[in-house]
Amino acid sequence: MAAVTLHLSAPSARIFTEKRFERDVPTALLRHKLEMITGIPPAAQRLALLPVGASAEAPWTQGIMAETTPLDDDLCILDAWQARDGMQLRVHDTRNVTWDVDDETVEKFELTDEQYAARHDTLRAFKQAHQLGRFAPSSATAAPGPTYEPPTPDMVVGARCEVDTGDGFPRRGTIQYVGNTKFAAGPWIGVAYDEPVGKNDGSVYGVRYFTTRARYGGFVRPAHVQVGDYAEEEWEV
Repeated sequence: MAAVTLHLSAPSARIFTEKRFERDVPTALLRHKLEMITGIPPAAQRLALLPVGASAEAPWTQGIMAETTPLDDDLCILDAWQARDGMQLRVHDTRNVTWDVDDETVEKFELTDEQYAARHDTLRAFKQAHQLGRFAPSSATAAPGPTYEPPTPDMVVGARCEVDTGDGFPRRGTIQYVGNTKFAAGPWIGVAYDEPVGKNDGSVYGVRYFTTRARYGGFVRPAHVQVGDYAEEEWEV
């Protein structure tokens, strides 16, 4: 799949550069690549895509086209977000750490190749464990692509469900779509949430899969959905 050239900004680390990324890079691997550039650990990264010409100094909420959620590690977000050359990929450090040091006065920390190879928390170790890049098997023995848990028979349009978001606060809603999509491979469950905690209105990148109110719709993998007789949540405004 073709690569995309993006402006990369990490305001807390005072970084603004240009980098080229493969569109189909898994989100987990992308976070490791960004850690090598920004110094921000993957768990502390909040990623967002901004349009061409966006200012690196703009507030976080200004002009954002898409941003990561706890469920996005299942995606190749640059492909799912339809990133184009010249757009900005912003990395926010959720620890609210800022760097204010003089590079000339800081003693540089360097590892030998042997020391680096012995560590288990590096990008090289990640690639080896997941057989990526130069550690990928040859085409003759290549591993099959990612597999996804299929929808269960009770995951049908109209069924009530709870969605596990990974943050300890399940979200309730009603299933409105079951099947494949154009924005990413594998099966998806389209949910109309009881509260405005979604990311869309049932339409993604101009393709409509179902209809609900703005920010009440979302798409999740079947593995994150539990069907049951869940009462509807009441949202007070």
